[in-house]
Amino acid sequence: MNSLHLRLPALVLLATALPSFAADLRMKASTTWAENIGRSSSPVDWRDTLVGEASVSAGLGRQLASGLTAGVSAEAATFASPRFDRLGYATLGASAQLQYKFGLGALAPVVQADAGLTAREARINGDDGYTASASIGLSKRFTETWRARVAGDWQQHYAANEPFDTHSQRLIGELAWDFHPSWRLTYGYGRQWADFTATASERIWNRATSGGLGAAIANYYNTTPTYVTDAYGPGWTTYRVEGEVELWWLELSPALSERTSLSFRYDSVFAKNIVNVKYRQDLWTLSVLHAF
Repeated sequence: MNSLHLRLPALVLLATALPSFAADLRMKASTTWAENIGRSSSPVDWRDTLVGEASVSAGLGRQLASGLTAGVSAEAATFASPRFDRLGYATLGASAQLQYKFGLGALAPVVQADAGLTAREARINGDDGYTASASIGLSKRFTETWRARVAGDWQQHYAANEPFDTHSQRLIGELAWDFHPSWRLTYGYGRQWADFTATASERIWNRATSGGLGAAIANYYNTTPTYVTDAYGPGWTTYRVEGEVELWWLELSPALSERTSLSFRYDSVFAKNIVNVKYRQDLWTLSVLHAF
C-alpha cells in the first residue's frame, strides 16, 4: 500500500502540467456505518462496523468544439476498517471523459461517457489486481430546482485470485431537488447484474456445502470459486456468486462554502444469487468534499 501513497504528490503536479487545460483538484473523506459489511446471507454472520475512505483526484478538461468537452483525471484512494483490518486497500487509477451538451443554457441535456482503469493493492492478497470500467449517462435539468439523470455502467475486476474476479452491469436513475441555494436532496434507484463476492463463517459455510441448506445450494457452492480469507475471523470464506442486485439511495448535500460540501447518504442494497440466496446491506455515509 505504501507504494501507492508515495504517488499521491504526482496528482497535484498533474493539475498544473498542461496550462491550456482547465484544472480541477479535489479531496474527499468519508466515514460509513456498514451493516452486514461482508454481505453474509445468514443473520448470525452479519458484521456491522465503521469504515473510512479518503481520496485525492486531479482532472484536466478542455473544450474541443461548441458543446463538446474532453477531460482526463487521476485518483488515489485508501480504504480502512479499524475493526477488520484485512479489509484495507489502496487504489490508483486514471480515466478519460467526453461530454456533449445539446444546446445552450442550464436546461440543455448533457451526455457524458467515461472509461477508466484502476490498480488495487489489498491486504487480502487475492484481491490485488486492476479494474476496468466504462459508463454513459444522460442528465437534464427541467427547472432551476429539478434535474434528472439516467446512466448505465460496466465494471470488470481482474484479481490475483479467482473468487475476486468480479464483473457487473448496472442501470441507475437519479432525481435531484435543489430546494435551497445551498441544499440538494437526491433520490436514486438502480438494478445490477453481476458476479459478486459474499462471505460466510466456517460453521455456516460447512453447513451450506454439506447440504444443510438444501441440495441446490450445496451443488452450487461446491462449484463456485472460494478463498479462505479470515476477513472476519478464523475460517471465514469469501466466495463468488452470480445474481442480481437492487439498490436505492437517498442523499442530502449541503454546501458549506463555494468549494466545500457535505453529504449525508443512506444506501439500501438487496442482492439475490441464482440459487435464491439473499443478502442485505445498509450503509450510512457522511462525506466531506473540498475543491481547490
